[in-house]
This record gives sequence, structure tokens and C-alpha cells, in this order.
Amino acid sequence: MARWRIVGRRLILALAAAALSAAGCSQKTFYTRTIPEDASPVYKWHGSRSGLQTYWGKLDVAVNVSAYFPDNWKKPGDGYWNVQAQTAKGKNIPFLGVVRRYVNDGGTELAVLVPEVDLDNTRDWLYFLIDPNVAKKGGKLVSIRPVARLREIRGHAFKPFENKVYLVPQEASDLTPMPQLPPEQPKGTPIGVD
Repeated sequence: MARWRIVGRRLILALAAAALSAAGCSQKTFYTRTIPEDASPVYKWHGSRSGLQTYWGKLDVAVNVSAYFPDNWKKPGDGYWNVQAQTAKGKNIPFLGVVRRYVNDGGTELAVLVPEVDLDNTRDWLYFLIDPNVAKKGGKLVSIRPVARLREIRGHAFKPFENKVYLVPQEASDLTPMPQLPPEQPKGTPIGVD
């Protein structure tokens, strides 16, 4: 009888650990600049992709994004973002940060992730980055067209794998327009073209 209790307890602990892992609770938080409770206006988007060929198999992903841009917003990293993402099987996909583009002394356009991430302490998995695509004119925001970029980290480094998830605004407007989606690709077996 005591043996079955021990087996039962181990089974319960294993199931609880699996449930926490699937819920993303074992994943540490990366981006910590959360939207203030009294922030207004807060803009919202959602998006999804299916059949993505990843290192961990074929996955379907969904993402919900909200953002707040304070009056003193000047560049990516100055805003506040909330990103909730997961696979179709409910596995959490963490949000790492915001892409900030710049031009170096040689005139080459480069990009960094804000805030800085310690890749040595980042486990192998998929992560979302937000490319904010914010345009400002005369000190005012004129358009916000964020794109969620799904990236893969393995061996403490970003891998070439990347998939864009185009974000559809909860309320389309001149400020938050509908994204320009790429043309739909038919499903089938690839063949050469003459």
C-alpha cells in the first residue's frame, strides 16, 4: 500500500511539473516593461501562423499583442508592450523584446533587441520579438504597424529560422491600419519552373 502511495505521489508531481512547463511557468520572464494599469490609449493586435517547420516539429502559433506609447515616445524601447503567445498545444512562447534599427558609421542598417538579453541563460526554444514599425511626424505618431517575429534560439545563439506573424489590429484605423499580407502560397509539392 505504501509503495502505491509513493508511486502515486511521484506521478502527481510529474504531472504537475508537466502542466507548469506547458503553461510556461517554468520559463523566466524576459521583457518586464508592462503596460501601466492607467495607460490610455492601449492598442491591440492578434495574429497566427500554421504549419511552421521548426526544430521542434511542425507547429501552429497564435499571438496577442497590446502596446502603449507614452507622450515622450521617441524610439523602439520607449513604449510598453504585452505579448501573449503559444503553440496550438498550449506551450508558451516567451516575448524577448523590441527590435530597434539603426545605421552604423559605414551606412549599414543593423538591428538590436531592446532590452538586452543574456543568451547564455536562455533555454533552447522559440521566442517572439516585436518589430514595432512606428512612424512619427511632427512629434506625433502617424502609424503603428507591428510585426511579430518568431525566432529560434539554440546553443545560446539566434538561429537563421525566422517567421513573421502579421498582426491584425483589434480596431483598424489610419493610425493602426490593416497589415499588407504576403500573397497566399498554394499547398503542394514544389517543382522547378522553366
